[in-house]
Amino acid sequence: KYTKDNRFACLAAQAPEADSPIVGVAEVSIQGDNKVNELLDVSEYCYVCCMAVDPSYRRQSIATELLRGAEVIAKSWGYDRLCLHVYDVNKTAQECYKRAGYEVLAADSKWEAAMAGRPRRFLLGKQVD
Repeated sequence: KYTKDNRFACLAAQAPEADSPIVGVAEVSIQGDNKVNELLDVSEYCYVCCMAVDPSYRRQSIATELLRGAEVIAKSWGYDRLCLHVYDVNKTAQECYKRAGYEVLAADSKWEAAMAGRPRRFLLGKQVD
């Protein structure tokens, strides 16, 4: 209702037990940040954000499955690359993304992070088949 078709999707993961709660989420959307567009030489790109997994369900491949779902969506929308940001202090997430095949494309400068009042971020990307 609020976005064009093939521009936004919300993924949710349920625990394997019957009647289980949602234990993980991620959003996939089409973005057009000028800095990323220039880096990738595109006018827009497919982006994953707001990924979260319930702490009691971490290390059970839920984030990996959410990423796989995001990759399927990106490909179905006609995109061959998926991007995301991760904070430099989030080593666990960085390891997860690396295992899933994501590579660092760019990093915020320390100055940018300080001006934004947040930790430094890495832009990661992966070619999706």
